[in-house]
Amino acid sequence: MKIAKYIGKHISITFNDGMVLNGRVINYTVAGDNDPEEESIEFIPESGVMKDQVAEVMEHEVKSVKVLD
Repeated sequence: MKIAKYIGKHISITFNDGMVLNGRVINYTVAGDNDPEEESIEFIPESGVMKDQVAEVMEHEVKSVKVLD
């Protein structure tokens, strides 16, 4: 899954464990800059424990992404 295309988008992320969070993607990190080497996004959830905080989401954690706007 190429998650870089979601930068700046309002999205709904479904995680592999079934959790769903909505929010805006504010940043993207290329695989080579992460350890282990995989892409990630920084995301601001609209609800839950991390509401209004920056959360890093690694590509392997994501089951699917839906663009909301």
